[in-house]
Amino acid sequence: MARYQGLALLGEPGSERYTVESERACRQRVGGNGVIDRRRADLTRPEKYVAKILGMLHAAEDAVLLEERLLAALANQTGRDKYATVQLMRKREDDIFYRPDSPHPRPDLVLEMIAAPGKTLQTLYPLLEQLLFDLPVAAGSLILAMVEHKFISSPPQKFYYHYLMVRRDDYSDADYLEYYSRFHSRMGFHTPAVAGYSQNYVDASASRSLASRLGLMWRPVTSVSELKMASVDAFLGSDAVATVAGPAAEDEVRFLDRHNSVSFSSEVIWRCGDFNTIDDPIFPQHFPVPNTIDHR
Repeated sequence: MARYQGLALLGEPGSERYTVESERACRQRVGGNGVIDRRRADLTRPEKYVAKILGMLHAAEDAVLLEERLLAALANQTGRDKYATVQLMRKREDDIFYRPDSPHPRPDLVLEMIAAPGKTLQTLYPLLEQLLFDLPVAAGSLILAMVEHKFISSPPQKFYYHYLMVRRDDYSDADYLEYYSRFHSRMGFHTPAVAGYSQNYVDASASRSLASRLGLMWRPVTSVSELKMASVDAFLGSDAVATVAGPAAEDEVRFLDRHNSVSFSSEVIWRCGDFNTIDDPIFPQHFPVPNTIDHR
């Protein structure tokens, strides 16, 4: 277990990634009673929209071998790249979020790569190629380029839930994203026992091009819902979860191809890097960020 030293950076109180500022940002969104104060929703924080790559990796043979070799590659490469925040997640056994009859298997590992503020996703491509070079990754692995919209920001958490969502054929991308971001997002806001909630909007053209560059498959994914949790047991043990799960499933039927959508949960085992501020001097000099914004 010594090779998972990156786990100390997950943002628990007392760790070097846990800051008073990050805690205060969360408290601005969720009050002491767990109710989100939308009037204080800080739309101007620089990390609210984040460009990133999400890789769902399947082992060609042995999942343990793939994990060990990717961890070794991460330890060797990421410290040299100041333009990337990277974290690696392992699938959870007995995952209640995964539907056994899904046409798509769960990934063995989930690789998340976030571009530094002001940097394009293409700056991550060389690092991604180096990480995956000669690894026993199955061709059925999926790589998606996207922009993350953080509805509820949080410090890094130990557990992540991802829902790879495919729009219904009778919905255009524009109609889907409008409904998903304006209306379905309310389900995420009211989901109890989560620290963070994001919607990720997939760039289909960039994802297809990146998959071809890496020699991997491409299949349509319209968006990825993401929940961050300190404890899966606490989430599942909340009585309020049942009150949200039913209406959320009913709402999904309106705009989602549920059969071809797949959800799963993962545990973070490695993380490196952090970008919570814009450090390029051109931004604060010419485009100052307001301290607060009132949406009353």
